[in-house]
Amino acid sequence: MINRYVLSSPIAIWVGLISYPLYLWHWALWSFFIVIVGDIRGNELYRHALKIAAPLLSFLLAWLTYKYLEKPIRSTAKGKSTLVLLTSVVIIGVAGLVIFQKEGISHRPFKIFDDRAGEYIRSTISNPIVERCSNLYRKATYPEKWFCTLGDPQAETWIMTYGDSHIRSIIPALDHYGKENHVRVLNTNANTCLLLLGIEVLGLENNWYCLDLGKKVSEFVKDQKPAAIILVARWMAYNRELKLFGDEIEGLKAIHEQIVLQDDIEYFKYGLTNTLSYYSTLDIPILLLEDNPWQKKDPPFSVLRFNSFKSSDVLEKNLNKFSISLKAHLQNQAKVNEILEKIIPYFPNAYILNTDEALCDSKICPWTKSGQFLYRDQDHLTTAGSMLVYPLLKEKLNAILKISN
Repeated sequence: MINRYVLSSPIAIWVGLISYPLYLWHWALWSFFIVIVGDIRGNELYRHALKIAAPLLSFLLAWLTYKYLEKPIRSTAKGKSTLVLLTSVVIIGVAGLVIFQKEGISHRPFKIFDDRAGEYIRSTISNPIVERCSNLYRKATYPEKWFCTLGDPQAETWIMTYGDSHIRSIIPALDHYGKENHVRVLNTNANTCLLLLGIEVLGLENNWYCLDLGKKVSEFVKDQKPAAIILVARWMAYNRELKLFGDEIEGLKAIHEQIVLQDDIEYFKYGLTNTLSYYSTLDIPILLLEDNPWQKKDPPFSVLRFNSFKSSDVLEKNLNKFSISLKAHLQNQAKVNEILEKIIPYFPNAYILNTDEALCDSKICPWTKSGQFLYRDQDHLTTAGSMLVYPLLKEKLNAILKISN
């Protein structure tokens, strides 16, 4: 019954005839759309439009391929069709090789987006100095080389800066500060490491390194006595009660098993208090940065595909439509910032810096400013974002180090 009335119907036969070119076209088209349009998860209109347009266009191109390419080739003499196909493959292969050797086509007759889009994209590329100073435990020189030197390497005054991937984000600002103010900056960092004394993060593959790095820093500063310390972290990411986004982190616990606390927030307070107490006994000033805003999703690159030929102001406005609001950012960070602001005053040598003034306006914490992305992903600053923070960082550090502006 199915064979006679369903599979033998003209529509089923037609689909069967074009099935192979349909298979070839649908994936190529979808991939091409993603290249042109970008990540469309944040744009429902484009997402639904592509769901309709891509299959329809695939069927159309598959039918045209069958009618004007596959069918004529099948009806052509075997030797002739083989020669035509072989010649075509050779021509396409040679053309691809030439384009590859020339590293692309320098002057294209048609561009999907203009050079400003390229500038935006390039602003998300990591600074070479950031790559040089990131996750040193993964490099062959570890453990001998567990920190890198920024700023003025010859300066007598030096500071220790450490933390997770968010201290890495402000490396350009730290390097600039050291060079401008003749301060040697020693920096170390590791992804998803909450380097507070007395606690550890559960669920991490690199937990051994987090514990080792925390020990190295505490012993090193005790012996060498830096002029100041800076500690930066994605504070709320380590608290299951506070974090907003999925992560591999399973929570916090005390290193000493006999210490059992109520929840991650209490462990966080315990670790923070231990850390500040330790540096207080060493009489070393420590500066903690409240966390920068976390955007809602990854960078809205898709906007560049459709708005790049508009004026700079319009393009930036459309990009920043995807920015987190100042209100939402303050709500997200309120609990952890409250903890920081309550505990730090108990320690005279502890300081705190909030960077919202640099990264937010009265309504939003924008994705972009002056033609550059401020974030390379959801929550990590680009070089441009880091340098926006720089004036506030400079003012605070100069006050701690007693350096005149």
